[in-house]
Amino acid sequence: ADRDALVSSLRARGFDVIDSDANFVLFGGLADEKAAWQSLLDHGVLIRDVGLPGWLRVSVGTGAECEAFLDALDRSGATRDR
Repeated sequence: ADRDALVSSLRARGFDVIDSDANFVLFGGLADEKAAWQSLLDHGVLIRDVGLPGWLRVSVGTGAECEAFLDALDRSGATRDR
């Protein structure tokens, strides 16, 4: 349920999300995944840069952890590649 909510929240923010049943979410469409990754880290959230241009991977945690990630993402200024 937490993964599905995270996927919905990312899509609502305009990001692409790969459908999966895994315990992580691969999301993309980022203008600069390296800058987004660093900004999230600066906000106290560690996710993975998997080496795919425009994509990052976030593990699904508790509801509170997912909310912390989404809050940090909103504050990070990460933008879609348009």
